[in-house]
Amino acid sequence: KDAERGTDAYAQRGASRGCAFGARGDIAVPVMRDGTTTTTISVRAVRTSQAMEACVGALEVALAQAVPRAGGGVRHACARESSSDAPYGVAAVCLRHLEAVVEVLTSSVNDGGEGSEELLRARVEAEVSAWALTSELFAEDKLGAARGTAADVHRRRAGVSAWLREQVSRKAPAEEELVGRKAASTHVAGGRTVSAARAAAAHGDPRLATCIAQIGSGKNVSFYAKQQLNRWRAGPVGKYVSSESEEAFKLLAGEVARDDDGMGWYQNFGLHLWLGAGPTSPLREVVKSYCDAVKLRKAANPSPPCATDATLEVNKATQLRDVAFNILDLAASAEDGVVPSTAEIRLAFHPLTYSDDVLNASLAWHLFMMLNAIDVVRGEDVDALADEITVAFVTQLMSMTDRTHCHWIVFVAQHLRDQTRREKMTSHILRERFEEWNGDDAKMAFLLNQCAVPQSALAEAKSLWFTYSNPRA
Repeated sequence: KDAERGTDAYAQRGASRGCAFGARGDIAVPVMRDGTTTTTISVRAVRTSQAMEACVGALEVALAQAVPRAGGGVRHACARESSSDAPYGVAAVCLRHLEAVVEVLTSSVNDGGEGSEELLRARVEAEVSAWALTSELFAEDKLGAARGTAADVHRRRAGVSAWLREQVSRKAPAEEELVGRKAASTHVAGGRTVSAARAAAAHGDPRLATCIAQIGSGKNVSFYAKQQLNRWRAGPVGKYVSSESEEAFKLLAGEVARDDDGMGWYQNFGLHLWLGAGPTSPLREVVKSYCDAVKLRKAANPSPPCATDATLEVNKATQLRDVAFNILDLAASAEDGVVPSTAEIRLAFHPLTYSDDVLNASLAWHLFMMLNAIDVVRGEDVDALADEITVAFVTQLMSMTDRTHCHWIVFVAQHLRDQTRREKMTSHILRERFEEWNGDDAKMAFLLNQCAVPQSALAEAKSLWFTYSNPRA
């Protein structure tokens, strides 16, 4: 099919983002070939399955961050720390987004929700995971350490470690994995050091318990575990060592390679962080090591949490990764002073990295705007990319069956940075949804004061409406 056929009039460039929305209901998705982005029309567009009510809570958080832009429209005013110019720092914004997600979950459960309970849980877990990780990586240090200092780097690594343990704990180990000597290695693999030490001691293995208790204190644990393994492997005594004890010592020695044993990427990455790297290794080294292991098929691939293999295949998006891992990768790049390419950032915020709905641009928009505001996402084409994501989100909101929230759609559209594009899109929405806001004083005040829509834009929409609504004489 012709990739340029029916491309969204606002997008200007075909497949300029995770998906471009065509006039005939087609979706153009980007495909990476030889390091470049090409466009392929692959699936039919459908209305997004997300309800407007699921977006309003997060939009209210964004509204609290919005300030007028000098050239017109509005922008995010988030900062790592709270200030008069940015009243909500990263930690507070992430917390408010988490509260909005919980509210959506509660409402969905009470109303029956859309789709299966398992799928709903996966969507919510993906958003909760992303916001919690963002707070750990990019918020101001809780004890006031300057950005980039040893204390700051150490606490952020500890925060990521705690975040990983929370993700791993969502999946309880099977009962047979907590029986006998196997319990120690199971707890070690889950980052539960205290439980692992207790299990080893309870089953008559004080040496293993002593080593486990010292995890994270230095490189001695890895050194002694390797020495022990070498002695077992070199001598005849090795055949008397239980497989459970050997597995535990392998983990302590840093032998954390995994392939097809069913271990998820959260747990596998945790092993790389807790046992494969030194306790003072920067996050960027751990992420790089893990990416190298994934390429060699020695580590679990950080696959998207909701989209099925079939969905990724039909959307030509099999290269996508979990949005949480993408956030880790962005933090590692920032730590290393590397600016990711526009193509890499675009893929990092693709809807299928956190949802099974290719039209769901909500989380991508909120994350991108905040990370761009604090200069984590930056680069030569970042403004164009921001507009592409904004267009995708506006398109999603416009496709919803709800017809009572046009003011929120205008609010998102007013974040467009290209003035001509912003004015055209806002005018289009005002004309398209004229009956929804006309005569509603609250919505008109919101459009003028919160969205910074010029009075002339409302007047023009009214004039055009009456011109084409009244029959000619």
